[in-house]
This record gives sequence, C-alpha cells and structure tokens, in this order.
Amino acid sequence: MSEVLGESEWVLCSLNGTVEESSLIYASRNLVDRVNTPFEQLIPCALISSGDRYLSYSRQGSEKGLLGKKSLLIGGHVSLEDKASCLRGDVWSVFTLALRRELKEELGLESSLDFSLPDLEFLILKTHSNEVDERHKGFMIQVELTPEEKASLVFSSELFKPEWLSLEEILADIASYESWGQELLHAWFRDHYEETLDEEALDE
Repeated sequence: MSEVLGESEWVLCSLNGTVEESSLIYASRNLVDRVNTPFEQLIPCALISSGDRYLSYSRQGSEKGLLGKKSLLIGGHVSLEDKASCLRGDVWSVFTLALRRELKEELGLESSLDFSLPDLEFLILKTHSNEVDERHKGFMIQVELTPEEKASLVFSSELFKPEWLSLEEILADIASYESWGQELLHAWFRDHYEETLDEEALDE
C-alpha cells in the first residue's frame, strides 16, 4: 500500500478503481473531495435487514449531494486509524474493522461481519449521477439482525427518521432514494429476492 498523502482526515482510496494493493493509498479528504480527482474513495457499507424489513432513513451530515435523500445503507470512509488498529493489513480486514466501527457508531450494534470470508457475497456499487458518486465506490454486504438485535439498536442523530420498510414500500418510493440505493435495488434485490418482487416495478 502506498504512502499517505496530504493533510487533515486521511481516507482509503484507489488510483484505478480496484482493491489491488498497488493501487491503494490513504489521502487527504481535502484532496480527494475535489472535482475531477484521480482518486476513488472506497466505502464499505451494509444493507441492514430483519426478517422481511429493511432499515431506511433520511440522510443528514456533510455530503451535500446526498443531503435529504433516503438511504438503505450504513457505512463510511476507511480511515488511517482503522488501518492502524487492524491486526491484519489486507484491505478486506480493514474493510471489516471500518464497517464494524460504523455499525457501532450509527446503530450501537456489535457485529461479527467479516469481509474476508471466502464465501461472502457482496455488491460493488458505482454510479455516476452526481459529483459525490463520481468520487466514491461502495462495497456492500447484507447484515441480517435477530429480533433482539433489532430491538436493541440505538440510532445516531445522523440517521433522520429511521424506519423498517418492506421491499414493496421501498419500491413505491424508490425515486426518493440516493443512487446507490436505487442501484442495489436493481442488482442485489433482483438476484436475491426475484420471487418476491414485481419485475415491472423493478424496471420502472
């Protein structure tokens, strides 16, 4: 992995869109948030489900291109501190630590998720609908909660109006969701829940 560049908050990026060690670098948010940057910020994230319901909320925070949009994902940047705290230095282990941290911060959830498991299914999210999307690539897994885990969640203030919705309810309001939510609906839900979804609704 390359040396750190820049100052302020340092986050994990890729120089060519892959997770090959030779392409990874920790760089300053001041640098990588610029328009037309060559860096792509890598974001581990999770779709949170419990039974036939999925966690949905409205975005608050500093990402102007996403403010007010609905989201189905919990996640965030991988920091230099995540790398320093990780016993193993490979990218999948650092992804695991970073996403566990985000789930703890945003939901109060202690998770055993592990990106490095050989049979783990995940979805790569990449869209081009705005400048924020252009600078980020998501690596999404699904985290299924037990009823007890669901009942114990403590939502952070950045998750505005959290609610548990069925796929049908999400589909009915899909235009209100950020682009990654719309992308995972078509890719992940189509592959995993095609028997329960109306194909015409997916294609709208």
